Amino acid sequence: RAWGQGAPAVDTGATADDVHFVFGVIADIQYADRADGTNFAKTVTRRYRNALEITKTAVADWNAYSTAEGVPGWGASGEISFVAQLGDLIDGVNKAAGASESALRTVLSELHKAPTQKFIHL
Repeated sequence: RAWGQGAPAVDTGATADDVHFVFGVIADIQYADRADGTNFAKTVTRRYRNALEITKTAVADWNAYSTAEGVPGWGASGEISFVAQLGDLIDGVNKAAGASESALRTVLSELHKAPTQKFIHL
């Protein structure tokens, strides 16, 4: 099964015997402790502080999945083997504000609440 925040579970036809491991994925968090802004081309709104809330939701879902009850609507539960973090953990605006280390600590403190401490940062 495959699922994601705000998306229904997709039945892939796999059975429990077909599953070798389960992992979490999160990408482009782009956190900064500042008001919403835009990307450098000013074509996309970046919700810097909300990025942390989305991260907290992902961690909460991974933790819920790792309980016997699982996550409502996902139809499964089990162990999360690792989390793949696919880049842009913090936004570049942190550098100009001298806040890169603080922003990184903030996001990592939330990610470290995940049910696994095995992370792949790409």
